[in-house]
Amino acid sequence: MQQGIGIWSAALSSALGGSAIAATRLIGGSVPPEMLGALRFGLAGLLLAPAVALMLRHRLRGRDLLHTAALGLVGFGIFPLLYNSAIGLTTASRAAMALCTMPLMTMLLAAALGLEKLSLRRSVGVVLAMTGVAVALLGTLDRAPEGAWRGDLLMLGGTSLMASFNVLSRNVIPRVGVVAFTCGAMLAGGAGLALVVILGGKLPLLAELPWRTWGVVLYLGIFGGVGAMLLWSFGLKNAPVTVVAVSVTISPVTASILAALLLDEPLGLALLLGLVAVAVGIWMTAARPRVPVA
Repeated sequence: MQQGIGIWSAALSSALGGSAIAATRLIGGSVPPEMLGALRFGLAGLLLAPAVALMLRHRLRGRDLLHTAALGLVGFGIFPLLYNSAIGLTTASRAAMALCTMPLMTMLLAAALGLEKLSLRRSVGVVLAMTGVAVALLGTLDRAPEGAWRGDLLMLGGTSLMASFNVLSRNVIPRVGVVAFTCGAMLAGGAGLALVVILGGKLPLLAELPWRTWGVVLYLGIFGGVGAMLLWSFGLKNAPVTVVAVSVTISPVTASILAALLLDEPLGLALLLGLVAVAVGIWMTAARPRVPVA
């Protein structure tokens, strides 16, 4: 029961992540990558801080706080910087494909560390879900600006960091708690990005942001930050890390559907077929093998 809730939490988190991609495209790259990440996760962390203060009735060990901060710098600091930078160099479709290698990286890393067994069923499910994304984005992968490979490499680098975040967070979240871990990690990542903004002399740009952009930032902080990351952390705590990671394949499909609704981008049969393949792949990865009755 708990594992099932964790899987659905990860799936909903990925759907919110897809909506965040569409929301980010609405502002058309008008905000520097480091500033957008600092605003998104800094705001989300601050929104959760009062709840964490009320919940903490015991002292956390310094080691757990250090691990939370380090993971936050990776997952909510370095990764958003690479992610937002990649979007500016390549197409959203190619970036989504690179991001969807995360389940494979996560599965292999978890197996290498002895945290999960590498089963044939789960491996086929991961590959099928990734194939579904490729089918969904069919016909858009070749529309790329010159030098798009730089963005692809940045996204692959960021994806490998998120795979490490997924695997290493699994042991920290139960000790710290879902809300406290999510809040602390996002504050650490947001603070790191804010430092980059300040050192880069881009702080005055905040005063020039239009109200529409602030509206998108608010959405990213509440739904793409607090909502998505709480659900993701809950999924990592309660479900196998590979199953949680494979749910990320929902994100580009959701983004494509919302882009069709909000940005008048084409919505074809390939997207629907890809969505079916993603759903079957996630089911194969998440389903428990039947135990034969003696």
